Amino acid sequence: MAGVLILGQNSFAYAKEEVNNLTPYQERLILLNDELGTDYVLSPTGDTTYDEMVTFYTNMSLDEFEEYIRDAYVAEQAFDKVVAQETEMRKDDDAVGYSTLEK
Repeated sequence: MAGVLILGQNSFAYAKEEVNNLTPYQERLILLNDELGTDYVLSPTGDTTYDEMVTFYTNMSLDEFEEYIRDAYVAEQAFDKVVAQETEMRKDDDAVGYSTLEK
């Protein structure tokens, strides 16, 4: 049982150190979220591990990180615009009796 407690403490210390490594990135992200009106978070996705995520971000300078986030924002806005245009086109097609979807 003591081994489990020690392991838990070591894991916490390791996790805390990793979080501290991300602190400058998290702080920059908060500022960018406020500026851009987004709610981005630093979180592993898909098959990415937490350690891989930490390595990915900490291999960037803060300026590179900001550029990465701004590029992601621009790409997201462009994607949202395309989706909105396609949705509007489908509405127009439906209004005149055409269907853009194969049945």
